[in-house]
Amino acid sequence: MAPGDNGRLDLDQLEYLTIMDLAAVGYAAGGEAAVDLLYLDDFALLPKTVRQAPYRVGDGIGLGEFAVSGVGWSALGGAVFDIVACDAGHPWVARLDGRGKPGFSGLQVAPRSVGIRGAWTSLRFDARADKRMAMVVFLDEDTGGAYTAIVQPNVTTEWQTFTVEATSFRAAPNKPDTDNGVLDTDRVNSVLLADVATTRGQAGWANAFEIARPIVVPAPQ
Repeated sequence: MAPGDNGRLDLDQLEYLTIMDLAAVGYAAGGEAAVDLLYLDDFALLPKTVRQAPYRVGDGIGLGEFAVSGVGWSALGGAVFDIVACDAGHPWVARLDGRGKPGFSGLQVAPRSVGIRGAWTSLRFDARADKRMAMVVFLDEDTGGAYTAIVQPNVTTEWQTFTVEATSFRAAPNKPDTDNGVLDTDRVNSVLLADVATTRGQAGWANAFEIARPIVVPAPQ
């Protein structure tokens, strides 16, 4: 694509898109040869009408939009992430399948990327798993501090609604909050949901879980 005539990227004039391993660029410049393989699946360009602004869901604010290819959500680790159709109560859900994928895996969303910028008092979502599991939620602040909470009760094979109060989060010992030592939900830049088994390095983790209708309940003004 030739340089634009207005100094900015016009996506409607895009002619081609290239995705490559930076190691390959280094090899071309005389560095070591790249040996990794890169796999892509379900690659898609989303329409301009994708919702990025906050939107109300009952008493909460939607944390991403599963109906539009899981906007805002992604997988961390080697598990397979997908947005799948489910049932009338859960038309679209995010599924993380870690079967045969050893190591840590989780579902992650950046609240600010989906328009959530204010403080909130609780996180709520529906979840189920192929096998009973304990779920943990990680929050990262933009200050570098991190907080965790174990979801109660365990996630089972049946859909359940879970509410995780902001007050239930505890500081992560490996990422201390050096700012004020207190969780500031308006400064959370990452929410991560994972099976506790993967965080403990348990070999042979073979499970999959789904979440639907994730929201945060905003703090009173």
